[in-house]
Amino acid sequence: MSAVLLLPSQRSCEGHMIERRTAAKLIRFRPDNVVDMTPAPRDSVDAAEIEPLMTAAEVGQLLHVSRKRVYEVVGHLAIQIAPHTLRWRHADILALIDERRRAK
Repeated sequence: MSAVLLLPSQRSCEGHMIERRTAAKLIRFRPDNVVDMTPAPRDSVDAAEIEPLMTAAEVGQLLHVSRKRVYEVVGHLAIQIAPHTLRWRHADILALIDERRRAK
């Protein structure tokens, strides 16, 4: 019986082969799919028109509820800006407060 020398990489993969697959779907460039990414002119948007969004902590302070409860109470009004990141418009929260005051 002759002894065969195996390299360390061959010995570790000998009993179980690892198959690597390429991405199933590749994104293909098509001219009709191109989105215009040029920035908007600075004078077209006023700083006053851009409303800062509120965090759950800020909404909780206005509504007098805990930060975790905000998601249950006003989660339907939230804007998702990233995965697991919600923000609220100040005007939406004020409208909700006014609506509740009128209902009493």
